[in-house]
Amino acid sequence: MVVKAIESYEQFKSLIEGDKPIIIDFWATWCGPCRVIGPIFEKISDTPAGDKIDFYKVDVDAQEKISAEVGIQAMPTFVIFHKGQPVKKIVGANPNALQDATRTAVLVAELPELASRPAKGDPHLDGHLTSASTSVAQVRRGSQKRHATGSNGLDGLALERLRRLGLHKPPPALASAATAHRKVLPRPRLPMTQRACSSGQVEPRPMLIESKAPSRRLEYIDFCVDRPRVRLIFPPTIPASSFPAPPLSILLISKDLHPIATTKTSSIMSVEGVRVLGKIEGDQASILTPEALRFLAVLHRSFDSTRQSLLKARQLRQARFDGGALPDFLPETAHIRNNPTWQCAPPAPGLRDRRVEITGPVDRKMVINALNSGAYTYMADFEDSTSPTWANLMDGQVNMRAAINRSIDFKVNNKEYKLKPQGQTAVLLVRPRGWHLNEEHIVVDGKPMSGSLVDFGLYFFHNAHELVRSGYGPYFYLPKMESHLEARLWNDVFNLSQDYIKMPRGTIRGTVLIETITAAFEMDEILYELRQHSSGLNCGRWDYIFSFIKRQRYNAGSILPDRAAVTMTVPFMQAYVNLLIQTCHKRGVAAIGGMAAQIPIKDNPQANDAAMEKVRADKLREVQAGHDGTWVAHPALVKIALEIFDKNMLGPNQYHVRREEVKVSALDLLNSNVPGQITEAGVRANVAALLVYCANWLNGLGCVPVANMMEDAATGEISRLGLWSWVYHKQKTAEGNAITPAYIDRILDEEAAKVSKIGASVEKAKRYIADQVRAPAPDEFLTTALYSHLPHQHAPARI
Repeated sequence: MVVKAIESYEQFKSLIEGDKPIIIDFWATWCGPCRVIGPIFEKISDTPAGDKIDFYKVDVDAQEKISAEVGIQAMPTFVIFHKGQPVKKIVGANPNALQDATRTAVLVAELPELASRPAKGDPHLDGHLTSASTSVAQVRRGSQKRHATGSNGLDGLALERLRRLGLHKPPPALASAATAHRKVLPRPRLPMTQRACSSGQVEPRPMLIESKAPSRRLEYIDFCVDRPRVRLIFPPTIPASSFPAPPLSILLISKDLHPIATTKTSSIMSVEGVRVLGKIEGDQASILTPEALRFLAVLHRSFDSTRQSLLKARQLRQARFDGGALPDFLPETAHIRNNPTWQCAPPAPGLRDRRVEITGPVDRKMVINALNSGAYTYMADFEDSTSPTWANLMDGQVNMRAAINRSIDFKVNNKEYKLKPQGQTAVLLVRPRGWHLNEEHIVVDGKPMSGSLVDFGLYFFHNAHELVRSGYGPYFYLPKMESHLEARLWNDVFNLSQDYIKMPRGTIRGTVLIETITAAFEMDEILYELRQHSSGLNCGRWDYIFSFIKRQRYNAGSILPDRAAVTMTVPFMQAYVNLLIQTCHKRGVAAIGGMAAQIPIKDNPQANDAAMEKVRADKLREVQAGHDGTWVAHPALVKIALEIFDKNMLGPNQYHVRREEVKVSALDLLNSNVPGQITEAGVRANVAALLVYCANWLNGLGCVPVANMMEDAATGEISRLGLWSWVYHKQKTAEGNAITPAYIDRILDEEAAKVSKIGASVEKAKRYIADQVRAPAPDEFLTTALYSHLPHQHAPARI
C-alpha cells in the first residue's frame, strides 16, 4: 500500500477528528533516516493493522503549519491521533518503536474499556492485584464478544507486554522450573480463552520474571508448560528490590507472594529474528540483554543493506584502479571542498585538548593502565589491536561498562590494579571494527551482523547515558573508511541511535582515521557528512601505507622500499599530513598525529635511549607541523610525548594554525618517489613481523611486541602487502636476490623455527603467508581471511 500524503492543513484537521485512529509520518526529502524508515512504514500499512488505522505522511517543508501545530522538531517523527488528540509520538527511525506504536493504536481501537479508564486505575500501570481482578470483569465482556469474531485481544495485549520485556517466549529453564513447582503455585482465576497445549494440558503455571526496564518491576505471567503461550501479564505490588535476583533470573512465588525458588538461565530471552551463536559466560549475559539485542536488530535491519552496497562499491573502485585509473578528488563534491563557510560542531566535553592519546586493546589490565597513564584520552580498541574472538569482544564490552561505572579492577600475582580517582583518568573513546568485518556470532534474519554495528551498538546502548551523566559522552574512532558515503552511513547510525534512546543529536562524536588512500581525497566530504558529530581526523599512518600499496597493486610505479624507509617525511606521506591538518583546522576540528609504536627496551639501555629519541623527534615533527595531539601505544611513552607537546603547544590545541600555504594536488598524494632500497633485512623484517603477528592473532592476541615495536593488524598489513608487491613485480634485493615465492619460503622456514614456541598457529600462519605471496591478488584484509580460523566458541545460546 502506498501511504497517502496530506496535502493541506484543512485535510489534516478533518482526518485527525475522525473516530478511526490515524498515524502520520512527518518526513523531509533531505532526511537520511526518513529514507530508511519510510519503506518500513509502508510495509506496516499493508499488515492487518492497516485495516484498523489510517496511515498518512506529511512533508514538513511543504506543510509548515501542520508541523508547527504538532510541534515537530526532528525527523522522522510519527504521531498517532485519535478523536482529535495526539495519543503517542515516536521520534527517530526506530522500526520496533513504530511497530509497538501501531499495535498501541490497534488496542486503542479494540479495547475502549482499557483506553477510557484512567491510567491510575490500569492494573498494567499501577501494579495492584486487587484492581487487576476488578478489571478482569470489565474486559470479560469485550473478550467474549471478540472471541465470537475470532479476535485475540486479551492474548495480544498480554503478548505485547511480554515483548516489552524482551520475551517472545519463555526460555526452557522457565518451563522446567514451573513444572517442578506446579503443585504449590496458585492457579489464577483469569478470564482467558483456554487453548490446549500439545499434550492436552491446559493448566497455566504462574510466575514472576524480573523486568530489565528502568522501573525494574516484576511481571506476572502464565503459560502452558510444553507449548509456551502467554495469557495475561500484570505487575504485582512487590518491588523488584524485594528479591535478590540477578538479571535474567526467574522467580517462582507462593500464594502469599513469597519467593519459593530462583532459577538462573544463561539463555538470552527471545528477540525475534536474532540468534546468538557464541557461548555466554559470566557478566557477558548482562551485555547481551533482550533490549540490547533488539537495538542491534534495529541497526542491522536499518543499515546492513547500505553497508553491503558500500562494500560492493569498494570492489568496483578497485577494479577501476586495476584497469589503470588513479585516485583523484571527486568533481561532484567540489562545492563542499570549495565552500569555506561551513564548520563542524565545536569540541565536545573532554575533547578540546587531546595532546596525547594512548591506544590499546580492551583487556582489563590494559584498560586500567591506559586510563591511569596520564594521557588525555584513551582509545579502547575493538579493531586492529584486538583479535576478534567472541570472548575478547564480549569481555571487552564488560570491561568498558565496568570502567565507565568505575568498578573495574584486576588482580594478578598479588598485585591489584584499580582506577585513579575521578578527574585523574583519561577520557574514553572506543574504536569499533571497520565496515568490512562481520560478527558471525550474532545473526539477524539469517545474516551475520556487521562487526562495526555490534561493537558500536552494545557499547552505546549500555553506556551512553552514564557517559553523559559523568560529564562526557559516547565518543568513537571510526576506522578503515574509504569514502564520504561510508561516513554518511555512520552519521545515519548515530542519528538513529540517539533517537532510539532519546538522546539529543550531536551528543555522539566520531574521529575518523584517514588510513586509506581514497579517503585522503575526500577529507572535506567526510567531515561534512559527520559535521554535527565530528571531532576530527587522525593520521592512521600504517594502514595508510598499506592502502597506498593495495589500491595501486598492479601499478609498478607505486612499489615502495623497505618499510623502515617509508617515513612521515617522504613525499606522499608529507602531502597527506599537510592536507589533513589544513582540512581539519579549516573546519574547526582536531588533527591528530600518528602512532608511536615503540616500546621500552628493558635489557639494553643504549638501544632504549635511541628508540626513545626517535619518539621525541617524531612527536616534535608532529607538533611543529600543526597537529593537535598524537598517539602512543605504551604507557611509558606518554610522558615523553607530553613533554614535547607541553613545550611546543601552549594552548589546548592548534586550530589557529591554518596552513593556508599548503597546496596539495592529486599527484602529490600519489608521489611514490621514496628514497631507499629493498634489502634482505627488510624482507626478513616483514616476514618475521607478519608471521609472529598472524600466529598470535590466531591464538587470540591482537597486539604483539615484535623487535621492540608494538605490532597490530595495521603493521601486519604493511608487511603482507610489501611482500606481495615485491614478489608480484619481480623485484630484487639490494644484495641481488630475486624476491620469489621460494625465496620467501626459505625465510619463512628460518623465522618459524625461531618462534615455534607460539604453537600450532605458526604453521597456519606460514601457510597463509606462502599462499599470499603466490596469489594473483592479495586478500583485501588479513583479518577477514583468517577470521574463520580463530578459536570461535560455537556453543549457541538458546534464543
